[in-house]
Amino acid sequence: MRVFMLMMYAAILRLTYLTAREVFGHETALLSALLLGSTLLFLHKAIEIRPDVPQTLFGAAAFLYLVRYFRRNQRRHLYISAGLMGISFLFLQKALFPLLFIVAALFYTGYKRRIPYRDVFLYAGVLALTVAPYGVYLVATGTFGSYLDWAWIMNLKLDVHFLPYKFILGALADNAPLWLFYVLGILFALKAPLEKFFGAASLVLFLSVFLMPAPSTQYFMAALPVVAIVSAAGLAETFAER
Repeated sequence: MRVFMLMMYAAILRLTYLTAREVFGHETALLSALLLGSTLLFLHKAIEIRPDVPQTLFGAAAFLYLVRYFRRNQRRHLYISAGLMGISFLFLQKALFPLLFIVAALFYTGYKRRIPYRDVFLYAGVLALTVAPYGVYLVATGTFGSYLDWAWIMNLKLDVHFLPYKFILGALADNAPLWLFYVLGILFALKAPLEKFFGAASLVLFLSVFLMPAPSTQYFMAALPVVAIVSAAGLAETFAER
């Protein structure tokens, strides 16, 4: 089973490279994969046997196809992205945060008249069709109530005090270059609308973890591929020839 985890870890690195290459080019894409692969938090959790790994894998694939949709305006990429995000949600429901961010980003892009609003509802429709069979199964087997209790209500009622500064200080100590260039990337490297999309996605996915009453370190896995892309952009911008 651990071999499959390693294969998914390698696939996430590949998806991170492909996503970054769509917007920032080959060199920044290589840097993003290297930064992600050398991030201790990500490496330690990615090789463990846990559902966070396939959730991150399918979420990263969903982001890749969404970026391809934005760049190429081909609706099939939108459909693929929605299906992949639905699968990510089925692995772990904390994929709700990237899911909501993508829907919000599509609405905003529609508001800016870069895409038709119809595509937002098409995305939501394909997403709903992807997760609907599981919902039907839960209802048919009479386990929908148990699902709500264990997957949602119990987590919301956990009375655990989480101190985010302890995680942040630990992450800075273990992966200082990643976060240093991430801040530089947010401040200086993101200029085009699609580049700013990565900045917004990384911030939302990272900060959304702190909304959970008792998050674990693996909860940050979904944010790290996008964080690595922004960090790579910051690194490339810092050492670019002037």
